[in-house]
Amino acid sequence: MGCSQARCAHGGAVVVVGIVVVGVVVVGIVVVVVVVVVVVVVVVAIVVVVGLVMVVVVVVVLVVVVGLVVVVRVVVDPQVVV
Repeated sequence: MGCSQARCAHGGAVVVVGIVVVGVVVVGIVVVVVVVVVVVVVVVAIVVVVGLVMVVVVVVVLVVVVGLVVVVRVVVDPQVVV
């Protein structure tokens, strides 16, 4: 067949190494993509949670401030109708 035993074995080894290298590169790319997606999802989740917490804090502060203003007005001038 025009192919010595050593040369055929060497060619097979090159093909196997090539397949392994391509496999490692593909797996590496998949891992990087998965890690990037996970990081983006986590960051978005953190931003959403922080945003919700900030909204809740602002609402609570507004309620407390309005409540204090009403209490102070009633105490200072009991005839004020709220």
